[in-house]
Amino acid sequence: MRFQIPLRLGEPLSLLMVDIDHFKTFNDTYGHLTGDQVLRLVPSSLKQNVKGQDVAARYGGEEICPSFCPNTPLRSAITVADHARRAVMSKELMKRSTGQHLGRITVSIGAATLHKGDARSPSSARRHLSLCRQAQWT
Repeated sequence: MRFQIPLRLGEPLSLLMVDIDHFKTFNDTYGHLTGDQVLRLVPSSLKQNVKGQDVAARYGGEEICPSFCPNTPLRSAITVADHARRAVMSKELMKRSTGQHLGRITVSIGAATLHKGDARSPSSARRHLSLCRQAQWT
């Protein structure tokens, strides 16, 4: 319901899909406890880069985190995505149990924007989600 209001008012609703680059390899190399640390880092970095009305959350699985940005046109969503990408990349990871420096994590982020009348059917919503996934960069 919260995300229908901007569309009803004619305001755009943008979605950012975030994929942690090479997460499976990282998780297999450094272990699941360290992988869990990364899974907390990414949404935390997203939350620091979104407005008060935006929502950043884990989407499911282990690697994808979306951010819903009401009243945000595509160009602004791309700016938010770039800030979030840089924020994640700026964090130096360290394995807590050993103090070993693990380097930095990078993410790929895709952005898509819905406008009033765009998502009248589930297939339209799936199409927008597919476009978002295709629009990723590193």
